[in-house]
Amino acid sequence: MKKRIRHYLAVALTLSGVAINAYAVAPGFYIGIMGGPATNNAKETTVQAPDDQDNSANTNTSPVTFKPKSNQFATRVFMGYKVNPYAAIEMGGSYYSTIRYETKTGDNTCGTPSISLGSVDLVGKGSIPLGWFEVYGKAGVAGVYQHTSGALDSSSDITITYSDGTTATVNSCSKSSSTTQARGTASLGISYDLSQNVVADISYNRLFTSGDTGAITTYALGISYHFVDKYCGQFLCDD
Repeated sequence: MKKRIRHYLAVALTLSGVAINAYAVAPGFYIGIMGGPATNNAKETTVQAPDDQDNSANTNTSPVTFKPKSNQFATRVFMGYKVNPYAAIEMGGSYYSTIRYETKTGDNTCGTPSISLGSVDLVGKGSIPLGWFEVYGKAGVAGVYQHTSGALDSSSDITITYSDGTTATVNSCSKSSSTTQARGTASLGISYDLSQNVVADISYNRLFTSGDTGAITTYALGISYHFVDKYCGQFLCDD
C-alpha cells in the first residue's frame, strides 16, 4: 500500500512539474521595451549670472539659485540572448525626459536651465525560475551622455572690442556643455511568462550617474518577445 501511495505521489509531482513548465521560455534571442516613472537626485545649484542680457553692458553678476524637478519618465529598448534558464546577456539604450529647473531666487538672464540624459548599456542577467514566474537581477556598465544648458554654469569673463578700437571685460553667459562617461547600472525585477514567446516584467532600475543629476531610479513595466521554439509537452508544437 505504501509503495502504491509513493508511486501516485511521484506521478503527481511529475505531472505538476510538466504543468508548471508548460510555458517555460526556452533559451534564445529576444527583444523588448520597458518604461515608467523615474526620479533623479539633482540638488539645488547656485550660479553667478550677468545682471543684464546685453553682453556689452554686463559688468556685474548676481547669484541665481535653481531648484530641480525630481520627477521624470524613462524608457529603454533592449535586446539580449538567454544562454540558459539562469543567465542572459543584454544590451539596451535608454532615454530620460529632460530634467527641468525652476528659478528659486535671483534673476536668471541666461536662458532655460535643463539637463538632458541618454545611455547605452551592456548588462549580465541572472535569473531564478519559479514556474511561470522568474526573479532576476541585472548589473553592468552604461555609457551616459549628458547635455547641460549654459544657464547652470556661472558666467565667465570675456573681452569685447568696440567699433572705436577700445576693449572692455564683461560677463557672458556660459555655453552649454556635453559629457560622456561610463557608469554602473543595476536592476531587480520579477517577470511572468505570458506564453513561450512573450514575457512581461516589473522592475526597479538604478543608473549610477554623478555630478549635477545624481543617481537616477526608474520603476518600469516591460514586455519582451523571445524568438524561440514552442514546446507542447516534450515535443515541438505543430504551429
